[in-house]
Amino acid sequence: MIGKGAVRTVFLSSVAQGLEEYREAVYKAIEGLDGYHCVRMEDFAASPSEPAKFCAEKVRSCDVLVGIVGQRHGSCPLGEARSMTEIEYDAACENGVPCLMFVAPEEFPVPGNLIESDDKRERIAAFRRRVKGVNTVAPPFANSSDLVRDVLIAFHNCRDALLASGQSESVPQTRRTYLLFPWVTNSFGFDTGVAISNTGATPFGTAGESGVCTIHYYGVNAQGQQPSPQSSCVVSPGETLRYVLSTSGYVNGSDNILDNRGASFQGYIVVECHFPFAHGFATIFPVGATANQAGLTSSYLAITIDPINNRQ
Repeated sequence: MIGKGAVRTVFLSSVAQGLEEYREAVYKAIEGLDGYHCVRMEDFAASPSEPAKFCAEKVRSCDVLVGIVGQRHGSCPLGEARSMTEIEYDAACENGVPCLMFVAPEEFPVPGNLIESDDKRERIAAFRRRVKGVNTVAPPFANSSDLVRDVLIAFHNCRDALLASGQSESVPQTRRTYLLFPWVTNSFGFDTGVAISNTGATPFGTAGESGVCTIHYYGVNAQGQQPSPQSSCVVSPGETLRYVLSTSGYVNGSDNILDNRGASFQGYIVVECHFPFAHGFATIFPVGATANQAGLTSSYLAITIDPINNRQ
């Protein structure tokens, strides 16, 4: 969980040289989230403060630190053995600012003109070990696209807390798609399979976006309870979230990204897709003693809802 509520400011920490492409990609991803602001060194104005103190103060004022740790130690302030990245990380840890850390793989390339001394290489190796020992880090990223995906997934990890606290979501309504599945059931010998495709990838150059899907339940389960909303991991353009009420959900090869909260549920669901191009399909099919009654299977397309004008 990140912060005390909705995250507003995010400090982007890494070396300045050698990670420019990665920093820019993460910056754009964070700035693309409505209500979030990325604080980064590229935008700092001139200040009479010492760089280390200035950056530490910036970190303390933010809600979360996103750290990218590559294979370079980077610059150190005068008289300081720690790099600026280490100073920023330590400032976050000392002041209770949550850290989302992303560590490059061991074979991450360093341009020849940026290769550092043996001492600095030992220091970055030690810092990488320290980060991995203290934080749960994302898997090593292969490129900037993988890193952006990992960052979005990390921010999504606080999604349930934001729903519970009633905070507004980070993606504006104009970039979401709401899909109504007017009847789903896992009762009386039937189950329902749902497929939601992020159709942002097309042959026509569609500007697709990645995002999560949040399922809102309207109805009750066998215990007479309305299931609470649940969210998937990030669904990228060209991917499909597949979900069966009685079991769980999957995105392509990723397992168990949704639990079986819909078991024994019947009613309708609204799937809030945090990307602009989405389509849905549902199949209600017999199970158990009625499983061989194929004629009872029924399928339909989801209805797209316009939440701004309250139209279906």
